[in-house]
Amino acid sequence: MDLSSKYRNVQVWLDNLYAGKPVPHFERNEQTIDLLHQLMEKNVARDSDIQLIVQDLKQKATEYTAEGQRLGCILASMNLKTGTLSQSGVTSLQTLTKLAWLLKVRDASDTR
Repeated sequence: MDLSSKYRNVQVWLDNLYAGKPVPHFERNEQTIDLLHQLMEKNVARDSDIQLIVQDLKQKATEYTAEGQRLGCILASMNLKTGTLSQSGVTSLQTLTKLAWLLKVRDASDTR
């Protein structure tokens, strides 16, 4: 990529980065443009990685909420509330949950 293309890409990136505020003055020479271009590429790649992580966390939050609602319905069908379990019951439930996670059991009806 030639220097003028790199400069245009860097300028667009900086304009977006500063979101309408004036971009600070910098020396416009080959070394500076090359360094800013490398920084831009790394920043764009990192932003993309972070977007993937954010999407994954949102998906997990949705799944955890749905699972919490499902478990709440199960407890409600047995006339139990989460606050009615004894400490021993909570500990047993946590142990059962960890065991199911280790065994990769997704559904309690899965008896294979």
